[in-house]
Amino acid sequence: MEQGKIAEKKSKNTYVYYIVGCLCLLAVIGACGFWLVPKPTSSRPIAVFDMRAVLVKMPQYQRLLHLYAEEEKMQQEADAFKPLLPRPTPLPHAQGILNAKRTENDVQTSQQVAQVEADLKAKYTSLEKQYAAKKANAWQNIRNKYKNALFNYSLKLQNADNLHLSPTDITKIEQEQKHLQESELQEKALVDKALDEEFLLEFTKYKEAQVSKLQADIKSTMQKNLLVANAEHAKWQEDNIKMVQAQLQAMDTQKQQMQTLRQALQAKKSEIQSLETAMIKEVQGLAEQLAVQNKYSAVITIQNDPLTPLDVAYPSYIITNKKQCVDITQMLIDKISR
Repeated sequence: MEQGKIAEKKSKNTYVYYIVGCLCLLAVIGACGFWLVPKPTSSRPIAVFDMRAVLVKMPQYQRLLHLYAEEEKMQQEADAFKPLLPRPTPLPHAQGILNAKRTENDVQTSQQVAQVEADLKAKYTSLEKQYAAKKANAWQNIRNKYKNALFNYSLKLQNADNLHLSPTDITKIEQEQKHLQESELQEKALVDKALDEEFLLEFTKYKEAQVSKLQADIKSTMQKNLLVANAEHAKWQEDNIKMVQAQLQAMDTQKQQMQTLRQALQAKKSEIQSLETAMIKEVQGLAEQLAVQNKYSAVITIQNDPLTPLDVAYPSYIITNKKQCVDITQMLIDKISR
């Protein structure tokens, strides 16, 4: 009851540390088992005390609660500690840079080819009009050349009766007219052929010049893109090395932080264990003194957990021999409180 009242007066956090401390002490005391000074003899009384009830009254107990709280906080920090960085991940591979430049180069090449095709089409149309005009002018000159002669032949044939032309004369005139017409057609054909060849030659020269320029432009573009890709590749390598180094350094720092935290936690556990051991030994020493002073045949440590039934918490020997048992818990508390 007294321990319950003291616990109710503590703050919420202190109560939690108190409970944690009690559980830890129960584990320590449980590891100790029953502490016996020689085996009980016939009529001499047996000293029995609640180790936990004595420990919580010791001056060092507040220090122990403080250590428990620190350990709990450090354990939570250790459990919550997680690497902030993943394993080093390289930047996009340089092949991606080269592929991007190839795609860009393909787009530029397609645009350049389309432009040249448009230029060639416009040039062909322009030359067609130009040579069509040349042909029309040449044909007009040829027609003028044969016009009068053909007109005279036609006029004679139309006036054959007036001119008293014989059939032989008419046949001869028709043959000469036909020959002259064929000469005109042949001359026009030769002009057409010459102009067509001139047209083709001029367009071919222009096309070859444009294609040659296009090839040079494409080659220049590819070289420029290759230079850019190589520069970006070099920068990618440099950035990748820096990034990996930075990530590895960060991971090393985190490992060192985790190691430091674990070492501090282990040191805190050792400090708690040392204090617990020292407190238990002090209580055992006082119990031995009382045993010698009062001539007890044995000293038995029990764990008086309020939630545990008495016949479970106390050894069967004590339940059977209650009359021989003397509870020295309060005597020990009085001793340590002086």
